[in-house]
Amino acid sequence: MELGLINKVKDTIFPQLCIACQRDGFLLCVECRAVFVCRHIQHCPGCEAVTTFGARCPEHYDHVLDGIVSATWYANPLSKRLIRLWKYRYARDAEQHIGSILTQWLQVTQQIPSGDWAIVPVPLHERRERERGFDQSLMLAHTISMELGIHLKLDLVRRARHFQKPQAELDDSKRVARSFAGVFEVNTKITVPKQVLLVDDVYTTGKTMSAVASELKSAGVEVVWGITFARGN
Repeated sequence: MELGLINKVKDTIFPQLCIACQRDGFLLCVECRAVFVCRHIQHCPGCEAVTTFGARCPEHYDHVLDGIVSATWYANPLSKRLIRLWKYRYARDAEQHIGSILTQWLQVTQQIPSGDWAIVPVPLHERRERERGFDQSLMLAHTISMELGIHLKLDLVRRARHFQKPQAELDDSKRVARSFAGVFEVNTKITVPKQVLLVDDVYTTGKTMSAVASELKSAGVEVVWGITFARGN
């Protein structure tokens, strides 16, 4: 059965309702989308200290990430529902809303430090991509690249090891205990940029993004800044 027909059948059996007000026919209706709140302050990658552009605070100056900026809070119920529908229920309708919110945030706040950046998505293992049907970090990276006019570098990092369970499905103790040794590999056969904007969907403990940043810096990248759609547990 073709995907379009499958979606029509699905929409007939399970009518789409706005995730905020339950209005029929919309995943996120115009009125609810209009009151969506983006972040206008940023925090250190290692704690909740408010810093310029989400730079490392003095207490976390040794953090592998030079800073982290995020468009929304994961604690925002609409952010959480959009991401979970997109990543775990494969609702591609959520994608346009996430992209729109991210674009609005970039246009309004422009909370990205200046510099000669290259954009790199946190790589998804090919097994997970086949299961999901898309790569969420790559799609966000494309949006950011187009909005900021910054080059997208897709051949720099690969995911070499697959986890059966994503980070989001683990409790806090298991997230902290999980080892990322050997998970990511940098392609040293190509020219390594000096500054990287590393893109992912959510920043929680920061272990995934920090593991990629560590490999990038070991390969010669001087500055790594994270950029995500949401931040928090």
